[in-house]
Amino acid sequence: MTQPTPTHFFIFSLGPVQSFIAQARKAQDLYLGCRMVSDYCRYAALTFVQQGGSILFPEVNSASLTNRFVGTIALENGDTGKNIGNKVADAVQERFAAEGLAVIEAALCGKGLDQIKGLKEQLENHLQTYWIFSPYDEEHYAERYREAERVFGMSKHLRTPKTLAYQGAYGNYAGFEQGFLGETGRKCIVDGERNVKVYRWSEQDIEQYKTVGALLRNKLFLCREEVVLVGKSGQADEGAFVEINNVPPKFIQDGEGLSAVSLFKRCYKPDEVEGAVEDKSQWEALYNKPDFWEAKYSAKRYLQEIELPTTAKTALLDTLNRMESEAAANGLDNVRAKFKVLDELVKNARPEDFGKRYPNYRAEDEELYFDDNHTESYFKKYNFDVGKLEEISKAHKKFKAALPNTDDCKAALHPYYALVALDIDGLGKHLQKVDKAGHVETARYLHQFAEEVTKLVEGGSKGRVLHAGGDDFLLMLNLHGLFELLEHIQTEWNKLDTGLTYSTSIIMAHYKSPLTRAVQTTKAELKAVKARFDKEGKDGIACCFMAKSGAVSTSYFKQDKLNLLRQLFQALQRGDYSPQFIFQFASNMETLGLGGETDANEQEQLRNYALRELKRLLLRARDSSRVKSPKEEMDFDGQFSDLLFEQLREGRTHFDLPNFLQFLKMAELAAKHTNLWP
Repeated sequence: MTQPTPTHFFIFSLGPVQSFIAQARKAQDLYLGCRMVSDYCRYAALTFVQQGGSILFPEVNSASLTNRFVGTIALENGDTGKNIGNKVADAVQERFAAEGLAVIEAALCGKGLDQIKGLKEQLENHLQTYWIFSPYDEEHYAERYREAERVFGMSKHLRTPKTLAYQGAYGNYAGFEQGFLGETGRKCIVDGERNVKVYRWSEQDIEQYKTVGALLRNKLFLCREEVVLVGKSGQADEGAFVEINNVPPKFIQDGEGLSAVSLFKRCYKPDEVEGAVEDKSQWEALYNKPDFWEAKYSAKRYLQEIELPTTAKTALLDTLNRMESEAAANGLDNVRAKFKVLDELVKNARPEDFGKRYPNYRAEDEELYFDDNHTESYFKKYNFDVGKLEEISKAHKKFKAALPNTDDCKAALHPYYALVALDIDGLGKHLQKVDKAGHVETARYLHQFAEEVTKLVEGGSKGRVLHAGGDDFLLMLNLHGLFELLEHIQTEWNKLDTGLTYSTSIIMAHYKSPLTRAVQTTKAELKAVKARFDKEGKDGIACCFMAKSGAVSTSYFKQDKLNLLRQLFQALQRGDYSPQFIFQFASNMETLGLGGETDANEQEQLRNYALRELKRLLLRARDSSRVKSPKEEMDFDGQFSDLLFEQLREGRTHFDLPNFLQFLKMAELAAKHTNLWP
């Protein structure tokens, strides 16, 4: 009797992920980096399906995916498994290198890149793939899956990292193999790891270095055959050179030097299907076409259709939506009329021949709505028409002066936006305890939750979903209605009744703050809040404010206190209470010298005193014309009491009053930087 072919688990992941996504100088880099990870994971998963496998987790027809998937497949022997694993890994690696070249050539208007030393090597050496096969048993599913995860975890430590060695700069030194130290030269301004492969001359470069040779020797530290220069005719007479008028600043700005990987990410066009995203057959049909990605970059305006997010636009989203919507602007006709004048000037702020010079360019010029950018140097640096500067500045002043500033309606051009990360708590441990049906069910409800989050964010014009798949989500949101939106997301999660929780990290950042730092802070605070509430089942929130100066303040609290934060924020925004009570409370508490180790009785005394003092100051800060009777007051007492009880750290022996004060300040800062509409 013939024995059935044994089934095995297949676990596959690609990387790097966190560092690759965080290496972003523009929101365009961040958004497209997230989309690349999703697309390449889906491509790997469906390549595995073509080899006869089936996917357990996640659902590959989701708009966003994690960087890994779990599947099963019947294997005759180890050699068969090795061949399948290598086919999946090679397919992803080969696509990345080939598509990267296609993207860069399209961005540089078809310029041949064969002579650029090291460019292909950067693309070929970027992706890291890990995969394992492990025995599968339906009856002992959870146990076998845990074994597979242990094997997969060990496999990551057995891989020797690749080293770029094409230069061979140290080949003449005894004790060093050729290229042992990797690339030598100026590093990419985005990733900081790889050498610059494409550099765009700036006016400052022309004045300072005069010649290509001087630029290469004194700034780039590279040979002529190692870099593509983007500049004006006559600046270079040999090597790879691209006319500057053919490369839009959306791809690379003056004075920027990018590696092949960073330029690929910035110019990447996400995979798309003609039918519904949820239709798996549509994705399979797309990926069955050889070199399907080439068609994405054949059109002259291949990034024209994609509405890419910007931090400036996200910060202004509420104001722009209100001004552009006739229904929403009811009663604001005068303001809206002045906005239309300014908006028309901003849309035409580029030189008259700009569209002809950069036919691929889709302008994202929302930064001109902020008057700190109305300078001659800014206009020159970012290719705006200096002759239109004065007219734009005058229109901006008129619009700004017309914005309402009454007790019931306050609006401004606020420069802060929010970066929000959600991460499912303990998902890995959960998956190691359930059977196959539980695995599939988990994939289903995570897919459903991702769809609901996308509807709430993008359907309500609240911002953009950068990533929503697997166990983590990354959102770029406007501050208006931020806490209310997060409560709606929380409600949708609770409807699924999964028995799991999620942790949240919120960063309110200035639109000019370095995006890489904002992303890194978001991820770091997510880890911090999980660690802080680890013994209480996690389910926490880290709320941070990153000032333009770079200073960061943070408050940690449980998810059930989000409602209190929203209520306090709305009360301060409406002017029901003066925010002065927060600073007075902080000053009064500081004089007591609260800190150090305390026992349970002392903690109770401190909480009671803080609560009484807070209640007294709230009564004094109340606007009697808006809150006329105690019945109309918000029930802060009980909620603040619960929040104060949570302010314990270091083995529950220290009363963390600063964290409580930061909670109050988060509400005040959010209210300060959002609009109040009638």
